[in-house]
Amino acid sequence: MASSPTAALTHTHAACALAGPHCVCAQVRYAILDEADQMLDMGFEEDMEKILSYVPEKRQTLLFSATLPKWVNKVRLKSRFGGRASGL
Repeated sequence: MASSPTAALTHTHAACALAGPHCVCAQVRYAILDEADQMLDMGFEEDMEKILSYVPEKRQTLLFSATLPKWVNKVRLKSRFGGRASGL
């Protein structure tokens, strides 16, 4: 699914409320957030954390950003395997 944070939150909340533990979100293996720094600047930190709470902890999370704000690094460090940051 490719979506804005607000639309993703609306759809995942509605889908998981209807499906319960069999929600399609439980099958997510990859969470990709593009322009994470821009979403944070626009005030979507809480929405982004909520979206990530709907998907399994055992997943690969990819955050694409021109910069590495504290929140992006916090998500990386909270991941189950620690993750790593890389830059071009």
